[in-house]
Amino acid sequence: MIYFDAAATTLQKPPQVRKMAAYAMEHYASPGRGGYRAAMLASDAVYDCRKELAELHNELYRKKVPVVIVYEGWDAAGKGGNIKRLASALDPRGYEVIPIAAPTHDELARHYLWRFWERLPKTGHIAIFDRSWYGRGLVERVEGVATPERLEGFCSEAEWQRAYDEINEFERELTDAGTVVVKFWVQIDKDTQLARFRERQNTPEKQWKITEEDWRNREKWD
Repeated sequence: MIYFDAAATTLQKPPQVRKMAAYAMEHYASPGRGGYRAAMLASDAVYDCRKELAELHNELYRKKVPVVIVYEGWDAAGKGGNIKRLASALDPRGYEVIPIAAPTHDELARHYLWRFWERLPKTGHIAIFDRSWYGRGLVERVEGVATPERLEGFCSEAEWQRAYDEINEFERELTDAGTVVVKFWVQIDKDTQLARFRERQNTPEKQWKITEEDWRNREKWD
C-alpha cells in the first residue's frame, strides 16, 4: 500500500483482484457475454478503483483531512461486503470500521449522538460506520412507534421528530470543521433479502449473521 510511503509509485494486483478476475473468467467469459476480454476489463476496472482509493487515502493523510463514511441499508443488503472491499484498498493504520449495534446502558444515559462523537476520526484518518446516527429515524423510530414513551433502547416519537434537525446540525458541524462526510444507502428488494436470509440460515458458517430480530424486522418492511 502507498498510504505512508510517498516514494511508492507502483502497485501490484493484490490476491483479491486476481481471484476476482479468475471468477469472472469462469462464470462470465462466454462468447455471448464478451468472453475473456470482458472479464479482464472488469478486473482492470476494479484494480484501477483500488489504486485510486489508495492514492486518495495517501492524499488525505498528507493534507490531514478527516473522512467519515456512513453505510446504511436493508438487512442483508451487503453493507459488510461493501465495507470489506473498500477497506481492502486502504492502509489499516489509517482507518477504523465501527459497527453500530444497540446502545449500551452507558450510552443510553447520554444524548444519542454522544457515542458517535466519541468515534469520529482524527485528522488524516477514516472512520467507516456500519450503520449510524440515522438509526434514530429508522430502526428506533419503527421499534418505538407503538408508544409515545421511550422504550428501552429505542426513542419516543418526540425524540425521533427532533432528530432530523439534530442530525443535520451534527453533520454541518463536521463539514464546517473540514471533515468529508460520504453516505451510502445499500438497496435490495424484498425477494432478494428473503433469498439471502434463507442462504444464511442454511449455511453453517453464515448462520451467525441471521437472528430472530432480522426476521421480525422483515415483517415491518411495508
